[in-house]
Parts: sequence; structure tokens; C-alpha cells
Amino acid sequence: MLLGLDVLTVVALALLALGVVGSAIPSVPGPLVSLAGVLAYAFGGGTGVSTVVLAALVLVGVVAVVADWLAGTLAAKYGGASWTASILGGVVGFVAFFAVGPVGLIVGLAGTVFLVEAYRENAEHATRAAVYSTLGALGSVVVQVVLAFGMLATFALALLV
Repeated sequence: MLLGLDVLTVVALALLALGVVGSAIPSVPGPLVSLAGVLAYAFGGGTGVSTVVLAALVLVGVVAVVADWLAGTLAAKYGGASWTASILGGVVGFVAFFAVGPVGLIVGLAGTVFLVEAYRENAEHATRAAVYSTLGALGSVVVQVVLAFGMLATFALALLV
């Protein structure tokens, strides 16, 4: 026991804390780690947090994961990119992430959106779409950190109540 907490609770809190840190580091899947902490607690037999709170935390975790995966693609679309450029950018960014890390995600997404839109329209339009996709991907980091921290804080408060 650590500070009067059982091993399962300590593991869940550690995963939730790692999820917050991981959300700020593009190479670590922070929202998934946070979600793993909640699910480990829920399915491991944790009893200090209500089922309603756990369900809400799972929902927030899923939203954070989706935000992580779709933000750049949706921002590219909002910036005027076609669905083709947005989806291709998302796929190339995803693959490039595994090939060369976080820089690959940004460069793959923005570069693909730029190239597709430059081919379809013009360089000015392509630049706008690529900038939006980059800002969306970076903005998703902020959203992920806020959601992951909210999950950690809610879980910790639920343990105290």
C-alpha cells in the first residue's frame, strides 16, 4: 500500500498521470494511456469510484483519443482542403508518425494537404489548408492535455469523496 491506496488504485493513478504527460509529448499516446488507467481500475475490481464516474471518464477518454486522431484532418477540411486531401493527409501523417516520429505526423499531414491542394487549386489555397491542418494537429495537443488532466483530477476527487 502506498499512502493507504491499494496497488490497483496506484496503478490507475500512475497511468492517468502518465497520460497527462503523454498528451503533451506527441510520441506518447496520452489519451490511450489515461483510458487504460480508468479501464484497469474499472475491470480490475476497483471500488472507490462510482460506476457513473468511471463511465464518464471512459467517455472523456474516447473523446480525447478521437480528438487526437482526427484534429489535423478536420482542421484541414475547415481550412478549405478537400475531403481527399484531408483524408490522405491524415493517413500519410499517421504512417509518417510511425516511420519518423512526431515530426512525421506534422510534415506528413501538412505536406500531403499542401501537395494535393496545390495540384487541385493553387499555392495560396494549398498554403491555407496546410496551415490549418498543422494548427489543428498542434491544437489537439492542448485539448488532449486538458482532457487527460480533467480525467486525472476527476478520478482523484472521486477517490476522496
